[in-house]
Amino acid sequence: MNENRTDKRSGLMFQGLLSLAVMVFVIVVALFIANWIPGTIDSTLMRQYPDIDEMRHGLRIRTVFVPSYFPDSVSWPPSKVLAQTTPYEAVVMEFVGVESGELLLVTSQSASGAFMPFERLIMKKVGERSTHEFKGRSAELSAGTCAGGLKCSMISWREDAYHIKVIMRGDPFELISMAESMVSGSQPPQSLK
Repeated sequence: MNENRTDKRSGLMFQGLLSLAVMVFVIVVALFIANWIPGTIDSTLMRQYPDIDEMRHGLRIRTVFVPSYFPDSVSWPPSKVLAQTTPYEAVVMEFVGVESGELLLVTSQSASGAFMPFERLIMKKVGERSTHEFKGRSAELSAGTCAGGLKCSMISWREDAYHIKVIMRGDPFELISMAESMVSGSQPPQSLK
């Protein structure tokens, strides 16, 4: 009789451990799926990457337009790198001030002209708009003010299949130099080589 009780207890303990193991397995699989699903559903959303190289590798984006010239006031590397490949390829990089740490510059490239990347640095009022020719390209140059009445400049042009847009707090002269450094024949900053 004691052996029967011992066998029943052993059997119940085994069933309990087996049930616990199955529950742990089910929870682990459920967490894995819960972590995997957003990546497949939200593949159309911009994602943040730690740096340009990780973004290039993760999304297999071969061409990234980066200025090789930066004013002394702008910090390298970018403080934020965002990218997507669906529904069209797009890359956004944000740069902050060396001393202030405030957002000073946003660059973007996109396979769609309708892409609007400047959520954090927006030109509120355009004071002057002109066409700027450089290195065989025609760009639209705008000067005006950003939020808070600060001077702001923006330049945009087509480069192969991409629409390039660059906006900067400040006068257009530095912006033009950066734009010219982004086109074919220019060299990327040291950390991208």
